[in-house]
Amino acid sequence: MYRELSAEDPEDVIFKGALGALAARRGDDEEARRISRELETTDQKYLFGWHTYNRACIRALLGERDVAVKLFQDSFEQGRPFGIHIPRDIDLEGLSDYPPFQELLEPKG
Repeated sequence: MYRELSAEDPEDVIFKGALGALAARRGDDEEARRISRELETTDQKYLFGWHTYNRACIRALLGERDVAVKLFQDSFEQGRPFGIHIPRDIDLEGLSDYPPFQELLEPKG
C-alpha cells in the first residue's frame, strides 16, 4: 500500500518514512538507510520536522539509538509537535528503556 501511495506522491515524507520503517523491520538495512538519506536531503518547505522524525524512527528500528535520539531532538527543533502519542510510537519502542530518550521526554520547566 505504501509503495502505491508513494508512487502517487513521491515527495510525501510520511509515505517515505513508512517505507523506510518497513524496510528496517524486514531486515533490509540498505534500503532503510537509502530512504533515510532521501529524507535527509529533501528540500520541501513546511515539513516541520516530519522528515527528521521519520529518519529517527528508521534509525531506532535499525538499533542506532544515539543517532535516533539526536534526530528525534532535531525534529522538535524543526517544528515537529510533541504529543502523548510519541512515547507510544511503535517505531520508537527500541528507545523506551534508553536513558537519553527518557531524558528527552521528561517534562521541562
